[in-house]
Amino acid sequence: MTTKSYLVKFSALIILISLFGAACSQATPDEKEIVIGGEEAQQVQGADPTMPATRTPSPAPTETPTLEPSISPSPTSTVPPFELHVNKADEYIDNGEFELALEELEQTILEEQYSPESYFRRGTLYLDLFKFDEAIADFTKVIELDNSIARAYSNLGVAYAQLENFDQAFIEFEKALELNPEDSQIYFNRGITYVTDNQGSYALADFDKAIELDPQDAAAYHSRGVLHTIRGENELAIADLNQAIALDPEDPQFYLARGNYYAFINELEKAIDEFTQAITLAPNFAQAYYGRGIAYANLMEDENAINDLRKSLELATNETTREMIIEILKTLDAYP
Repeated sequence: MTTKSYLVKFSALIILISLFGAACSQATPDEKEIVIGGEEAQQVQGADPTMPATRTPSPAPTETPTLEPSISPSPTSTVPPFELHVNKADEYIDNGEFELALEELEQTILEEQYSPESYFRRGTLYLDLFKFDEAIADFTKVIELDNSIARAYSNLGVAYAQLENFDQAFIEFEKALELNPEDSQIYFNRGITYVTDNQGSYALADFDKAIELDPQDAAAYHSRGVLHTIRGENELAIADLNQAIALDPEDPQFYLARGNYYAFINELEKAIDEFTQAITLAPNFAQAYYGRGIAYANLMEDENAINDLRKSLELATNETTREMIIEILKTLDAYP
């Protein structure tokens, strides 16, 4: 297998991994990207170093009137205990202290045992931490407490999809859309699931619908552009990727995707520029180091290639990813 074939095969895999990083739901359709640690403003590492941290605290679902805390304020504070724990959890998430955030969210459940908001928040964090069984349990509890929250079904679909239970995932997305057929996030999540399940035509229709409902949704343009890249639809791909970056020029995943696009069409100097921009925005972005390393290898710049691939190996936690990087380093006589 040549280095070039590694580039094409592994970039497609990396794209799919990064796509699912965005497939989580906030409470409102205009906040598509769930980001661990607020990386746009500060470089905080997420739960998986193979992806840039891109999560902001998840607001509560808005589809139910039952989410307001009912605990009375303490004598020494005007903020109810429930809200104090929520605020503290959000602070921990911003600082990348996810286990402490989970402890605070556990306290919200103790304070409000019948509040779907508490389980929704914790389930969303479990999704971002790749704890999918726990996420399924929490979103199932949300639905048990209030079966009118479309986003709970959508997030449940995301969790099932991550466990490759696609049949159940699509059932949950259908339930979500029955409750709220105008929510662009649900189409977005289902579209990514279709991509992962090798149903590109259905995915394209869902991304089209997400953009129709929310024309300012940079993440949907990004995902549709990635799909066009995989399908070899070059003009459509670059148009969507350019639009994603125009709408949100601070998201490193968008530059990664455009770098992969340029790599696919063998414009390697342009690809390197895009990967470098992604690294500038997210210095611990393993995928970007990988892509740039492969581009350097194809340009016979072995020293730069080895440095980037070793950095990617240092940051990557996914075993499949690590095995691929090791094999490429071996072809460059740089491992062990």
